[in-house]
Amino acid sequence: MDVTDDTIDDISQAKTPKAKSSLLQRKLAENRKVFEQRSKELTETKRAVEEKMEAIRQQLDETDLAAAEHKDQLSITPIRPLVVTSNVSSIFALLIYNFLI
Repeated sequence: MDVTDDTIDDISQAKTPKAKSSLLQRKLAENRKVFEQRSKELTETKRAVEEKMEAIRQQLDETDLAAAEHKDQLSITPIRPLVVTSNVSSIFALLIYNFLI
């Protein structure tokens, strides 16, 4: 069986040092291309994630700024607590007594 160096895909098929070297060089070149493509994809993905994070950070900053501006505009009216005095209790008891009679 006569196999050329370019058609060998497995090291066991390479019978000569030249065939083994050729196969290893070809596999190295293929792996380098795959590595470079993956590196490019990872770089693009990282860039996209960083851009998204920056956009979210800007939205949070704008929201915080708007909340701070609105906080200054809000006025809270204090409410005085209701204190029940003995007079109110007496009047309430008298009303209930009259209602029951």
